[in-house]
Amino acid sequence: MLLTADIGLSFCKVAVSTAESDLLSSEGAPTPVCTPGPGRSEMPMEALWQTVAGLIRRVLEAVPERTTVAAVGISGHGNGAYFVDADGQTRGQAVTSMDTAAAEEMDRLPEQNRSVLTALTLQQLWAGQPGMILRRLKRTAPERYARIGQVLSCKDFIAYRLTGQCHTDYGDVSAAGLLDIRQNRYAPELFAALELPELAAKLPPVLRSSDCRGGVTPEAASATGIPAGTPVIGGMFDVDACIYGAGIARSDDPVCSIAGTWNINAAVAAVPEFHPTIRQCVRRGDGKALLLIDSSATSAVNIEWLMKIFFAGSRRYDELADVLRRVRRTGDSPYWLPFVNGSLGTAASRGAWIGIHASHRTDDLMAAVAEGMAFAHRFHLENLARAGAAVSGIRLTGGAATPEFGQLLADVCGQPVTTVTEKQSGAAGLRAAARVALGLAPTLADAVSVTVDGAFQPIAAEHDLYNQRYQRFKELLSCPL
Repeated sequence: MLLTADIGLSFCKVAVSTAESDLLSSEGAPTPVCTPGPGRSEMPMEALWQTVAGLIRRVLEAVPERTTVAAVGISGHGNGAYFVDADGQTRGQAVTSMDTAAAEEMDRLPEQNRSVLTALTLQQLWAGQPGMILRRLKRTAPERYARIGQVLSCKDFIAYRLTGQCHTDYGDVSAAGLLDIRQNRYAPELFAALELPELAAKLPPVLRSSDCRGGVTPEAASATGIPAGTPVIGGMFDVDACIYGAGIARSDDPVCSIAGTWNINAAVAAVPEFHPTIRQCVRRGDGKALLLIDSSATSAVNIEWLMKIFFAGSRRYDELADVLRRVRRTGDSPYWLPFVNGSLGTAASRGAWIGIHASHRTDDLMAAVAEGMAFAHRFHLENLARAGAAVSGIRLTGGAATPEFGQLLADVCGQPVTTVTEKQSGAAGLRAAARVALGLAPTLADAVSVTVDGAFQPIAAEHDLYNQRYQRFKELLSCPL
């Protein structure tokens, strides 16, 4: 068996499957993210470990006793910062990538430093990067900063609790803006530009996703039910895992749109280059392949807010699909700015319904939320096209990748959209890495195998309508909010 754990900002999913991808057991639970104030997003690390450990124990209890776990793979949300103290203990709360408290740190950096960071990391600076989070922590909580022994990503923290060893992989550390991507190494000049020269000693060794981190410790075995000594592979940045799991491995594959908590859009790149129109160029988990990524916290996080806060649990998540089937959008339909937890780097930075009329009902508001999410995906896909990506088809994955949203995205973008049979694409990407680790495939690209189960062509009349509404949406983005 292969055991995989995919830890998103909304949900944790643990699965056990065969190397051939036959699912044997799976469990999921909400990720225990907390919001201690406006713009804040933190993770209680011990609560996260207990959540994941409990899910692992439950999935293993549901499989036949004589089966053996051959390898464990972990993926998790990127960026943010998880901390292990010098004595190996985890205290306090991690900061997630949705936290914006460190935004002012970018303004505190001299322009020359920002230029050095861009040249080395091939990405824009933003508040959720560990570098910015650590700068703020050093300035506002120097005692806690001084205790830090290792800075980890989400999946690296869980792997640390399993193995007792700190490592990371190329995908996570490059997406976090901590790697000289052209040289594939930590660079002293990068840490000097962050004004954190001591950070070099606080970062873990870098592995490939298919390398072995170490074995499960007896303590972790007791907590999870995984046999002690079971190998844990390097694992993956969850974006990279989802993209591999959706079958995107080569330059002629479609652009991938992940409609998860974050709105993530990516294309395989040929060479490492900085593109000012997008968020980042990153290494993939093998340390060789590259992705162009443009993203924001503007996708399914809006559905989370809509159902939990606005409707206070009175409506079900699956009702959104019904609404998209029956609500006809028109030029008079309300707009939604999908910024309850992020923005597109424009003047509009808060969520809002605009153009509400007394005749509108809650179904109209729900449909507007889905449309706003699709508009944000189109915004990022256009940025990728300006960076040189060939956007000639979209592979949709993530928690919101329903047939209804697939058709909506096709109509909004005027592009064919496909989905795949594997709905837990992060787990599928991890299985690919595990197959390489076990010698069952030579490379991650060779280990990927998907079946397309949905194909949605844009409807001309719908695309014309959405094209007009999208232009209006972009006008709304210029209004400070």
